[in-house]
Amino acid sequence: MKKLIVKQMNEGQEIFIAKVSEEINSNLAKSLRAGDRMLVDSDGLAFIYILEDDSDLYYLYFQQDSWESLHKITLEQKKLVLDLGNDIQID
Repeated sequence: MKKLIVKQMNEGQEIFIAKVSEEINSNLAKSLRAGDRMLVDSDGLAFIYILEDDSDLYYLYFQQDSWESLHKITLEQKKLVLDLGNDIQID
């Protein structure tokens, strides 16, 4: 399991782009897909979205400073795109 932290949320016309704190190896980034699961870290005050590849799970942390953007995404039914660096994004 690898921990990825969302460091920045940028709002566009129809989407929000979440950028992670460190660039991910391009081969790994291309293999990641949405895990369709969300956890809550009540001690660390974070929502954790699960990403996965064929062999591992990756925890994507949305810390408290991103909650307002997550709320706006839900209210306005906008799309969230994850920017993993190296020009690789996950919808």
